[in-house]
Amino acid sequence: MGPALLATGCFTGRALEIGERREFVSHFSRAYRDGDHLVMPLGLGVKESDYWLADDVPGWTAVDLGTLAWGPVSRPGWLPNVRPSLTLHDGPAPETPVPPYEEISVVPLPRAARENDEAMCREVRAAIGSHSLSAQAVEGVVPLLLLARPDPQAPDGVSMAVVDIEDRWYRMWWAIPARAVVVPLMIPVDAIAMPVLYIGILIYGMH
Repeated sequence: MGPALLATGCFTGRALEIGERREFVSHFSRAYRDGDHLVMPLGLGVKESDYWLADDVPGWTAVDLGTLAWGPVSRPGWLPNVRPSLTLHDGPAPETPVPPYEEISVVPLPRAARENDEAMCREVRAAIGSHSLSAQAVEGVVPLLLLARPDPQAPDGVSMAVVDIEDRWYRMWWAIPARAVVVPLMIPVDAIAMPVLYIGILIYGMH
């Protein structure tokens, strides 16, 4: 199966300011499990001042499955708002452990599975298949990842945990000098444009 592409690069929640940089997950590909240790190589998107710089920079994250809050399977609309946010690391993922480790594909969650909890449960069972764990990516502003595993003690025999992966926002060293130059230049432009806009509204109204 191909990588799980995300829509996180298409909508940031707000526009980047001059000199501001954002790094975020653009897609998942696979995960490696060794006991409770799960390592996930990632593709990172990079934007600076709302311009794309890259969309497939190597990165990775990891999680201890034993520390997650596992619970009943539920559709994404009913997922807990408070969930672990995994740390984003630069560069290629560390070498996978020597066998026996388990390679797990990270696939997109189908929209049909989001209709109700029953549909979600069927999807999770199918995604797990013969593996000990499934990993599915949910499109959206936040890079959300659903993990599911067989669980004889759970009501449906399956339990699920949800995590997200941090976005990194920071300002470049030249951000403040750039703003000091650009902002004063915009003041006379606004002084001319705003009266023209107000006059247009008075004459033609707002549409």
